[in-house]
Amino acid sequence: MKFKDFVMPAREERILTALVRKVRAKRIAEFGCGGSTALFAQAMDGTVLSWDNLPEWIDIVHSNIKDEPWASRIDIRLYSVTPEGDRSIPKDLPPYDGPKFDMVFIDGPRSAHATSFGRHGSFQFAVEHTREGGVIAWHDNDRLHEQEMVLQHLDSFTIHNWGRIGWCWKKPSAPLHRLIARIEDVLRR
Repeated sequence: MKFKDFVMPAREERILTALVRKVRAKRIAEFGCGGSTALFAQAMDGTVLSWDNLPEWIDIVHSNIKDEPWASRIDIRLYSVTPEGDRSIPKDLPPYDGPKFDMVFIDGPRSAHATSFGRHGSFQFAVEHTREGGVIAWHDNDRLHEQEMVLQHLDSFTIHNWGRIGWCWKKPSAPLHRLIARIEDVLRR
């Protein structure tokens, strides 16, 4: 595994950057560190708290960002996905008792090669720890099990999809159609 092998497509970078700027994010939580972690730290002046379940990947990310001027604003934490078992078994949330986040991005736990890793806990964390008016975004929107998580946990939100990125606002503070129009305008550029 090499950091440079996981390059985010430009379109996805534009979507995530537009969402960060729209909510004026100062605090972002994410599941699955990597290119998105660097993107978020560069797109805002705030902090990024990232959880990942692969220690070797965390080491790779740390070694690739350690000398960057924004690296001190990133906190990457290792967590274990519990309980073990099929991805249909609801997973525990990582321990957290701090303030709510402006944005939560879900791209983990890593699940491409292990059926025991489900994102129940990640989606539940987002619902509980995103501030009102904040945004919940997720990657791999084209996977069936991701769509099932979205429907299970975010069915009371207005959901948007663009390629492999999905997003919704938690009780948006402005009329939703204006927010959507602004994001879509940024994406067309």
